[in-house]
Amino acid sequence: MIGLQELIIERKIKITNLARELGIKPERIWDWIKKNKIPNKNLKMLAEKLGVEEEYLNKQVNDIVTYKPKNNGFNNFEIREDVTIIHITRKNGIKLEAIVDTEEYYNKLKDFKVSWYSVWDDDVQNYYVRCTLRDGKKLNGKTKYKMLYLHRYIMDAKKEDYVDHKSHNTLDNRKNNLIVTTDYGNVINRKGANKNNKTTGIRNITYIEKENAYWVQFMRKGERFRWVFNSDQFDEACEFAKKKRKEIFGELLHTNIQ
Repeated sequence: MIGLQELIIERKIKITNLARELGIKPERIWDWIKKNKIPNKNLKMLAEKLGVEEEYLNKQVNDIVTYKPKNNGFNNFEIREDVTIIHITRKNGIKLEAIVDTEEYYNKLKDFKVSWYSVWDDDVQNYYVRCTLRDGKKLNGKTKYKMLYLHRYIMDAKKEDYVDHKSHNTLDNRKNNLIVTTDYGNVINRKGANKNNKTTGIRNITYIEKENAYWVQFMRKGERFRWVFNSDQFDEACEFAKKKRKEIFGELLHTNIQ
């Protein structure tokens, strides 16, 4: 068995999905496995996709534990006095900088040998930083993996906790920018309009065409609030929504959401 097959088994990779991502037919991957050989022209592409050294993919292995694939290097950390930068390079070449407290770097990150990488989140329109860990459990004899997010690791978050970025900058993982909250509090602290609000693009304000009016709406712990403004009172509705947001959710707002 070669390293590629071990990775497919251990990571529960579907060959059809892998082939689609690589732009090839599944039959080609099955042929590599059958022959225990990957052509040189495909090694670099596969190694980058799977995050391992090229040599591992064709290496004869019997057990993934006997030969662990080498990550293509850990992150570079840059200490800037009280702040430490985690340098992250995405596969498309985009370079990102995640921020942590230097104290947390020494306490939590310095000897935590993982590769931090970024994932795009459509809801927040920004990147989160996370790593992949073996969780020590097996399912049907196969090793399971779990994702660990940097902001949760920094705050020692429990399973039921939510960690909010006060500034909405999800790459800023300094402790003064993080707060452990409830799911409800996290949603309230969200920036911008709801994704399904396509009429105004303004949070809590919806244009109701059949009434030719603007509705200012809030929901708090199951209680609904609604006020109606005429079609020529959009600015007034915006100011009113801003005021009511602070009145209704004041104790839950971690930042001044506009």
